[in-house]
Amino acid sequence: MPLTAHDSISFPSSLPSSITSRSAPLYLIFHSSPWSSVTSTWCPDCRNARPAFTDSFEGEEKPEAWAMSTDFGPWRANKGEKGKQHPWREERGAGGWGVWSVPTIIRWEGGKETGRVEDTDCQDVKKVRALVAGK
Repeated sequence: MPLTAHDSISFPSSLPSSITSRSAPLYLIFHSSPWSSVTSTWCPDCRNARPAFTDSFEGEEKPEAWAMSTDFGPWRANKGEKGKQHPWREERGAGGWGVWSVPTIIRWEGGKETGRVEDTDCQDVKKVRALVAGK
C-alpha cells in the first residue's frame, strides 16, 4: 500500500470509523515539514529517519501508512506552554496523539494504539521493522 501524505497539523485526532474498525494495522507517521520535502526539513531527526521510513512504508508491498507534518513555528511555539498545546501533544483521551517528539510512528490496529517508535529510534531500520512486524 502506498504511503499517503496528510500535510497538516489539523489532522483529525479521531480516525474515521472506516479506519478504526479495520483489522489491518495503519501506521501514523508524525514528522516535520511536508512529506515531499522531508529531505530538506527543519528537523534533523526527521531527515535522518527518512531511509527507515522509505524502507518500511514506501512501495506497493508495504503496509498502509499516513504521514502527517507540522511546520517549525507551531511545533516550537506550543512546546509545553499551558493553554497553548500543539494538537499532537494532547494526550489520546484529550483528543490528541500524545506525540512529544518528531518523528514518531504509531501503529494503529483494532481501534487502538498497539505500538510506537519515537524520536531518534525512528532512524533505526530494525526498530521500525520490528514495529511493522508487531513486535
